[in-house]
Amino acid sequence: MSSSTKRCSARVPSFVRTCTIILALMALGPAALAQEADVTSKLRGFDSYMEQTLKDWNTPGIGVGIVVNDKLVFAKGYGYRDYENKLPFTPTTLVQIASNSKLFTAVSAGMLVEEGKLTWDKPIRQSVPTIQFYNDELNNNVTLHDMLSHRTGVTRHDLIWFKSDFTRKELFEKLKYLEPEQPMRQTFLYNNLMFSAVGEIIELKSGKRWEDFVHEHILAPLDMNTTTYTISEMLKSPDHGVPFEEKRDSFELYKGPYFEDTEGAGGCSYFQHRRVIALADRADERREIQWEAGVAV
Repeated sequence: MSSSTKRCSARVPSFVRTCTIILALMALGPAALAQEADVTSKLRGFDSYMEQTLKDWNTPGIGVGIVVNDKLVFAKGYGYRDYENKLPFTPTTLVQIASNSKLFTAVSAGMLVEEGKLTWDKPIRQSVPTIQFYNDELNNNVTLHDMLSHRTGVTRHDLIWFKSDFTRKELFEKLKYLEPEQPMRQTFLYNNLMFSAVGEIIELKSGKRWEDFVHEHILAPLDMNTTTYTISEMLKSPDHGVPFEEKRDSFELYKGPYFEDTEGAGGCSYFQHRRVIALADRADERREIQWEAGVAV
């Protein structure tokens, strides 16, 4: 997914925008000016800190958003969104956020809990009889809470979904073949397929695809208008990030591929958010970090 706020300001003459800002500040009065001054004071030296962070992590670019009392008080990009062409990372740069999208899956499930369509701590099969796990112990005990907390005892099995053509429904139906590696609730075993399954559960209980449910209940109410679900949509934005990786045992950065997720694996791992994403590529692992400036999750 990818996201953006209203772009209409880009089409408004600069003098109009300036007048609008002045009028807004006059309307808000001394309190707004005082808050702005307070933020500026507290962030003194922050630019230098971020520049050092880029060096320490050998990362091309980072985007930072800071929220105070539900208001975005600071948004700025550091470094490059395209390291090769030295294009600057801006407050509106779109990049992939990988498994941070799991937050939106969990929030969506929580909304269905509030509606009485799911429960956190009763066996998930009571709400969704069609779900099947490897054995009776899992079938009789696994809860939504377990699935979202990576404590089912079932390990990753990522090769099932990575670069596959399986649909979310097909992955859901394959849960019954995943043998547990540890007893339930005894250890943390990260599992993308459980989140994919919850994405399917959201569709079963709401009658809407995961993408549509998230858009209707989270993105649209928060005006996250540039959030997208695919790389192809993200690339339509002129201000998108280009992935770079660090060569093993060196600090040399080279251009890497975009990784498109399968339908629902990881709860749609490619969810973008305007102004608040940081991309950090390090060593042989792509790390994507999000400063969330729009969603209380």
